[in-house]
Amino acid sequence: MGGVVNIITRHHKQEGRRTQARVMYGSYNTQKYMVNNGFNVGKFSSFVSINHDRTDGHRPNSDFNITNGFANLGYTFNEHYKITGDVSLAKSKFQNPGKISAPVLDNKMDILRGTASMALVNNYGKMSGALRLFYNWGNHKINDGYDPGEKPLTYLFRSDDHNVGVLLYESFRLFKGNNFTVGIDYKNWGGHAWNDNNDGSEKELVDKTVNETAGYVIMQQDLFDMLSLNAGVRYEHSSTYGGEWVPQGGVTVRPFEGNMIRASVSRGFRSPNIREMYMWGAANPDLKPESMLNYEVAVGQSFLGGDLYAELTAFFIDGKDMIYSVSVNGDNRPPFKNLNTGTFTNKGIEFETRYQICENLSMNLNYSYLHMSKPIPGAPGQKFYVGAVYKPGRFTLNVNVQSIFDLYTNEGCTEKEDFTTLNAKAAYRFGTRDKGLNLFVKGENLTAARYSINEGFPMPKAIFMGGIDVTF
Repeated sequence: MGGVVNIITRHHKQEGRRTQARVMYGSYNTQKYMVNNGFNVGKFSSFVSINHDRTDGHRPNSDFNITNGFANLGYTFNEHYKITGDVSLAKSKFQNPGKISAPVLDNKMDILRGTASMALVNNYGKMSGALRLFYNWGNHKINDGYDPGEKPLTYLFRSDDHNVGVLLYESFRLFKGNNFTVGIDYKNWGGHAWNDNNDGSEKELVDKTVNETAGYVIMQQDLFDMLSLNAGVRYEHSSTYGGEWVPQGGVTVRPFEGNMIRASVSRGFRSPNIREMYMWGAANPDLKPESMLNYEVAVGQSFLGGDLYAELTAFFIDGKDMIYSVSVNGDNRPPFKNLNTGTFTNKGIEFETRYQICENLSMNLNYSYLHMSKPIPGAPGQKFYVGAVYKPGRFTLNVNVQSIFDLYTNEGCTEKEDFTTLNAKAAYRFGTRDKGLNLFVKGENLTAARYSINEGFPMPKAIFMGGIDVTF
């Protein structure tokens, strides 16, 4: 909710050249191909990657394919300045078969999306920061499909969207243990949607642009190697909703070796997007932004010289105006309308532990519990995961179990799902980890559990894939 756009790109750090290629094949004629190359010499670095995935799908009319490419270039001018830039493109085509009980014909999507960014980074030791520019865009061509026995639609849904902006921030280390950051952001986002009729005419649906400007300050102070304090505030102004203050604060205490106690309070908000306000039947142009206060406390402790670590987190969220799709007639059936649903509270706990049992055997476990005063689809009440990695010699064996409980699978939150999946992967390496060949096979949902995360769309039973990974 309502935060800084975080741009994370992949780049090549090690000196010299490194090339990696991967081929995978598996159930339902699933194919994955990847090749990337990293190059770093002197002041110049580059990373280029191309991927192609495709599958027939586990149901009729559920095929999918995507081709995407990514390139990152960087140049270091001197010890104080460097410039980086990247671009990525993704072209995907896929089909929605509809619910098992209500199949849909020709619900096909053709989507092209791209991102680009550039950054000028400075570092003067006690002062560092960056000027970052970004541009994200998408073009969508969608056939909404039709029910069996009905006539095909006479139009295609079309839309373009964009998100362009600039981020400027600088951090100052004013004195020992201190870090003070000040920054400003500007974002312009929006989209245009229309129906492209077969007779060549067009029907306008929405053409909307929103400007958002923000400024923020954040300060962190470390004291006596055992206490860290942080506080900050962000003010964001939207051309649609006006201004919002977003404060945050926290404290971390390390009372003794290997122990950590952390507490934080923060406010967040999220403006309605164009889809929620203007597109399709549930649209509501009168929506207000969501907002919430988040309270969190965590305790962590390492044991056995750091080989074992455990952390427990408790959180409480007090929010209002959550955007929710509500049945107009109150019967959990269409038509639906997006509404702000008053106040809500979410509370829960999260537990995680990691254990390096010996040099070549490790385990990790996590559990979460979530109670929602107003349930939403896709957020499970309980989630449990346990996994182990064993590396005897050139072999690597992975196995994990994940259990999901109380997962609402429909918009009306009337249907729940519980399920457990077992997954495993085995690999054998020829050569070193940096240069060599890796053969692997993996399986997901090995017990063939039957479940759905969206009502009417069953997930596949057991699936298997094998492949080769080459690095040189």
